[in-house]
Amino acid sequence: MISLARLRGRLDGDHVSFDKWGQPVDIPIPDSLGPATLLVSEVTDALKAVDADKVTGSVDRAAMWSVQALVLDRETLGQLEVDEISAEDLIGAVEATGVTWSVSPISDP
Repeated sequence: MISLARLRGRLDGDHVSFDKWGQPVDIPIPDSLGPATLLVSEVTDALKAVDADKVTGSVDRAAMWSVQALVLDRETLGQLEVDEISAEDLIGAVEATGVTWSVSPISDP
């Protein structure tokens, strides 16, 4: 679970970056970010499609991203009213505030 109170305490300037567990991530933050950004890198591992626990085919890695960090600005973080939240629920909670997530590619850390 991600502690939003802890993230508020870790704001560095106007943004905070963290992983899917809410741990701080030391990744260079691009200069022009939206209020909510997913920092992504290319997928390098082989991927397979699975259906009912059986491999059904390959997945095109070029069509996939690996999320390295989530970045929220001070205002968006302040609009979230829960204390703890999962990464999956955070995505929807941010969108419920009217903010659209942006995606920014980065090099692998």
